[in-house]
Amino acid sequence: MTTKIWTAQSALFLTDPAGWSPAGVPAAGDRAVQSQGVSLGNSPFPATLHFGGSASNPPTLNIDGGSQPLSLVFGDNPATDGTITGHVNINYGGLANIVMTAAGNVAGSLTENISYRGTSGGTLTMQGSRLGSLAFTVSGSPGNGARYTHTGNTTVGQHDTVTLNATTIGTGAWNVGFLGTLTALQPLSQSVTDSGGWVNLLDAPDFTGTLHMQANSGEVQLGPLFADQAVLQGGVLTLSNAGTTLAAIKVTGTNYNVWETSTGVQLGGRNFVPAGSPSSHTLLLHV
Repeated sequence: MTTKIWTAQSALFLTDPAGWSPAGVPAAGDRAVQSQGVSLGNSPFPATLHFGGSASNPPTLNIDGGSQPLSLVFGDNPATDGTITGHVNINYGGLANIVMTAAGNVAGSLTENISYRGTSGGTLTMQGSRLGSLAFTVSGSPGNGARYTHTGNTTVGQHDTVTLNATTIGTGAWNVGFLGTLTALQPLSQSVTDSGGWVNLLDAPDFTGTLHMQANSGEVQLGPLFADQAVLQGGVLTLSNAGTTLAAIKVTGTNYNVWETSTGVQLGGRNFVPAGSPSSHTLLLHV
């Protein structure tokens, strides 16, 4: 294994041999360290890319079309690395199969920015550590037509977070584990399994996937929806207020309650009680 440092020089792309020290494009199995802005273009990059830098000066990787497997490691020296932030800009319909790994107690954060009316996506694997954390964000402003096509099954583990701020489609699925967090700010059409984490479906009326409740400690925020009635029939949870249907969501599982709270409708395990005084929440349904 050879460690190669991206020095840029006059190079524009990661696949330019002149941009690396020692010279030459890193091969599979090499350790490639990037702490500056650079473009991947539309060529594959075989090595694991170690993101350096900091939250105030993050490395940026631009992908301009094509399908790229990206293996990204955040941090190599747990004693000094701290928080490392990286940005991957997806332009012209680029796709990226991303593997994120947190080394030691490092906090790694990756934002995938999708261009106007662009389409991004691929698989996402988050390999956090017991003391570290990973955060993945898809950023496509509402109304810009950005779409994130998620494939494969992604587990959001302990202390890890995923934020989807783009219409999310595809054949993929999400499993939110203990102390993991998934937040969807725009329409989501994939299945979500709550295995003891926090799920925030903040565009609940446009959620067309299936919500699987699998742990007594799980918590789901649907909102901000304010309902006075919840009915579960045929696997569909219908929420309404004053006789007007607010959302109809496919839900599986048992041993959970549906609450109306000061922040909207929440689903939680049998042992879950919403925050605040008892007068601030009402039990709508016991499943």
